[in-house]
Amino acid sequence: MPINERKQEIMSVLSDRKSISLKDLGNTLHYSQATLRRDVSTLASEGLLQRTHGMIHWIDSVPNKVLPARDRGLLNLHSKRMIAQKAAELVQDGATIILDSGTTTCELARVLLPRSINVVTNSLEIALIMAQSSSQIISCGGLLQPKQLCFLGPDAEHFFESIEVDVLFLGTTGVRGTNGLTTSSPLQYNIKQAMINAAKKKVALFDLSKLDTACLFVFSDFSNIDTIITQQPLPGTREEILLNEIQNKGVEILFA
Repeated sequence: MPINERKQEIMSVLSDRKSISLKDLGNTLHYSQATLRRDVSTLASEGLLQRTHGMIHWIDSVPNKVLPARDRGLLNLHSKRMIAQKAAELVQDGATIILDSGTTTCELARVLLPRSINVVTNSLEIALIMAQSSSQIISCGGLLQPKQLCFLGPDAEHFFESIEVDVLFLGTTGVRGTNGLTTSSPLQYNIKQAMINAAKKKVALFDLSKLDTACLFVFSDFSNIDTIITQQPLPGTREEILLNEIQNKGVEILFA
């Protein structure tokens, strides 16, 4: 079920302020106290925020909380570069693609610098990387998330709902078994779904470490994904078994 825009706005304010009173939240967002109290109760029950007397607090200890982009970029860097090289083989000259925000898609942007293509992205970092190329770069705009260096929120979602592209290269913060791709952020949930709906071909990029991480929201089951690009797992490992099960669902799997 899509996360509604009002709840996204609450989480966006909270991610910036960290703590806020319900009264101040109402003055900021211009919703009634009764409406906000109901939404806050729902978000608290989902483990996305914490309530104390008269105050609402951002939870820094949410399981699988995503690290800032620069920190994540250092993890499994060699694997991400190999995956990016393989992904670039799927991009034809002149194609229009979406590059989702993420460290692996940033590596793909670097590989694509010599190419002449059209790149749509919600990532500030990818836009800056691709600005060095001769490609046309289109940014969605929206609410800038400073730690993740990407644009999220209703304006960004509406932008992706209005376009169609050849290929989407999608990042994920985790994989929940054979159920699908996950994210820990309610703001990421909707924009990733909008990207999926905008693309003729959907390609998920992730290293094998993501198979050990299942975050809060499943934003896409594997029926919506055409191709996965990841590393070659060792024979007989849990990773190989899981990827075989996903492949049996009709998903093409390419190994870097």
